[in-house]
Amino acid sequence: MDDMDTWLGATERETGQREIGGQAGCSVRIRRSFPAPVGEVWSACTTRSRIDTWFLPVTGELRVGGTYQLESYAEGEIIRCEKPGFLSVTMAIQGAPGEAQLRLRENGEETVLEFEHTMAADAALWSAIAPEIGSAWEVALKYLERHLRGEQIDKSTFPTAADDELGSRCKKEWTAVVSG
Repeated sequence: MDDMDTWLGATERETGQREIGGQAGCSVRIRRSFPAPVGEVWSACTTRSRIDTWFLPVTGELRVGGTYQLESYAEGEIIRCEKPGFLSVTMAIQGAPGEAQLRLRENGEETVLEFEHTMAADAALWSAIAPEIGSAWEVALKYLERHLRGEQIDKSTFPTAADDELGSRCKKEWTAVVSG
């Protein structure tokens, strides 16, 4: 079994429906364990300088009520932050309203991370775009895992052939989840 097979098998994927901003919304939810204490995962996901090492550059006021921008991707407001286990933000991508939530909990020497991204969308649209959204977040979380393992990440090579392959395989997994 290769690293991608291990990743795919260790990731729980769900889709759901929930209201967002008074509109019908649909979500992707990713759950998996990371090899680090909860405080370390929290820091990697909420500290500007660390986010930049494994994800996208983030600017703005990183506090409740503050706004943020993920370079060339999304922007929003920080709604709720309960260190070290819960973060909720609005997340507009190309003007489409959305929300993202991060939940962390300890599980022995590991941390279980649950990430949920919800967008205002009807079920038909969501079934078409959910596999792409879910797979993109999984590739990002793979970089988080590498960061937590202490690997140096060369972002100048993004996306790599391995990223493309992982994204393609994750998209197939998400398509199966959406199809039921």
